[in-house]
Amino acid sequence: INPSPAVAPDGIIYVGSSDHNLYAIHPDGSLRWAYRAGSYIDSSPAVGSDGTIYFGSVDTRVHALKPDGSLKWSFPTGGAVGSSPALGSDGIVYVGSEDSSLYAIRPDGTLRWSYRTGGPILSSPAIAANGVIYVGSNDGYLYALDSAGRLLWRLLLGGWVTSSPTIGADGTVYVGAWSGSIWAIEQAPAMREQCYLPLVLRSGTGSSSEVGRPARFEGRPTPGPTLVPKKPAEDR
Repeated sequence: INPSPAVAPDGIIYVGSSDHNLYAIHPDGSLRWAYRAGSYIDSSPAVGSDGTIYFGSVDTRVHALKPDGSLKWSFPTGGAVGSSPALGSDGIVYVGSEDSSLYAIRPDGTLRWSYRTGGPILSSPAIAANGVIYVGSNDGYLYALDSAGRLLWRLLLGGWVTSSPTIGADGTVYVGAWSGSIWAIEQAPAMREQCYLPLVLRSGTGSSSEVGRPARFEGRPTPGPTLVPKKPAEDR
């Protein structure tokens, strides 16, 4: 068992396993049900407000299960899904794939948009209070996208970014990279050239020589993705 468990408001524990199963476990440790995916499950599940359980699998799909363990829908990507889903306040499911794309999936299982980075995405997205989505990629960048899938900025961290960003109460984004540093990125409150620009960049590994190491920042907006028309939901 590699992924972290998720606990629903009713106390049910959900966790995936390398035996291809997602398990629903009662608080007393007894099995409620098990759902078998097509391959290993390295993605930690997320539970929606309606009780839907979302998770990814090495079978290249994002799965959505009803609280009784039956399949609601299964969304195909082009690579293994080890990224853990993040749920927006509007129910949109954000999740990365090793096909290098971040996906925004509607609650009915249809694609809203996808954004392609330069490398596999193992990082799990984080969503800020203002709706900005942060995710790392193995191309070495941390990306900031708006809720429509448009690039606000990307920051080169000097190594694979498999770490999942965490957002502090003041909006500071914390993320680690294979460069050996942990980064703290503070956001300027104003918009410039339709981008949120980092106000302060800090990085460190515990060595004072690493703190404040210069970083390559790209903040000019790029064209957003083509939105996919909504289609009637159907189980795949």
